[in-house]
Amino acid sequence: MRRAVKIAGVGCVGVLALASVGQWLTGYYHDQQLDAWLQQLHSVPGLSAVWEPDTNNWLQRDGALQLTLEPQLVWQLSAGAWQPAAPVTLQWNVSQQLWPFYISGRAYLDSDVGAYQQLRLQQGIASIPHKLRWHINGLTRHFDTRLAVAGFELEQDGLQLTMAPLQLQLEGRGDRLSLQLQWQGGKRQRQDRADWQVEPLSVVQDWHQQDGFWVTQHQQWQLQGLTLPAVGVEVRQLAWQLTRQDDEAASRLDLTAQLACQQCQWAGGDVLVQQLQAQLQLRHLDRLAYQALWNGPMTGAVAQWQKLAALQQLVSAGMTVTIPEAAVHYNGGELQVSADLQLARDPRPVLSVASLFSRLEGQAQLTASEALIRQWSNAQAIQQWQQAGYLQPVAQGWSSRLQAKDGRVTLNGTALPVQSVR
Repeated sequence: MRRAVKIAGVGCVGVLALASVGQWLTGYYHDQQLDAWLQQLHSVPGLSAVWEPDTNNWLQRDGALQLTLEPQLVWQLSAGAWQPAAPVTLQWNVSQQLWPFYISGRAYLDSDVGAYQQLRLQQGIASIPHKLRWHINGLTRHFDTRLAVAGFELEQDGLQLTMAPLQLQLEGRGDRLSLQLQWQGGKRQRQDRADWQVEPLSVVQDWHQQDGFWVTQHQQWQLQGLTLPAVGVEVRQLAWQLTRQDDEAASRLDLTAQLACQQCQWAGGDVLVQQLQAQLQLRHLDRLAYQALWNGPMTGAVAQWQKLAALQQLVSAGMTVTIPEAAVHYNGGELQVSADLQLARDPRPVLSVASLFSRLEGQAQLTASEALIRQWSNAQAIQQWQQAGYLQPVAQGWSSRLQAKDGRVTLNGTALPVQSVR
């Protein structure tokens, strides 16, 4: 009996010791991660972050995180929709509970500080209901963050903003991130005229870290509707999907993109797409060249040279382009496209269309209805293509078949006026 009691006592002491060590490690890990995260925020141009600790003990880490965004950064984050005259300040009040190897926390925007306070005073609202919660596993480093914003309305000087509920979840571990967003939509209107309206939107996106960059592994968007009366844009049932598969051993990657739309209208350009269904597959891309093209700087003379160098490397490494089938009903006409083309590997730079065509192998098929052909503004060019045989009549339309082999490219059997470099 005494032996059993002794073993139980030793076990309890061991559990308490492990819990104490775990509790200390959790606090140490939290403080290290907080410092690293604040440094990352400070590295963002136009953003400054200040952490003001409140309760800091064995079981809690509470405080306030104040973020100040310069007008240019706000303009970038809002995709050009808003550029305030002065910096925007937001303060999150944070409360966190520490457990052995585990952290749970919650936060809310302080309605008496910064931009939120100005919004509350100007619009006469008490608060916008929202909940932000997170959980972090100290052993696996897995985290799960969730934001829920209830619906609300703002109205002033004839301008009314209506926002439906929004839910966002971000989770990950180490070099993996996953985001899910569900937004029931919103609209802004002046009296009886809408400035814009967004109908339900759902987003799913996965990232993984590779070669020092965060790259998209999977992306899926579904939008029920978008209306922008000022520019005459109206979109219905828009779906987009992008999938990436990497072969790190061969330094290659495959991309598959799918796009579908039931109605896409742009009144300013007299464009009405009644239905669109398309899929594009890019296989065996040079991974490093693609990442340099996608992740490199966007502006400046040096950036342009870097983009051209990456593009040359991408083309020189070769690839396969496949369009299983794409169909679009456009302004009452119809277009169908399919293709399977291989761009051969060749270290020589591409200096002309002829040098590009000389590397092609495969075929592509295009069929356009008569109603679509008639909409082409340059009727003389259409006649010339028909006379040259590039367009051949088929049932209720015209067809072109491109074939590339041994450096020779033909349309409907007629050679294109380019010279091979082979």
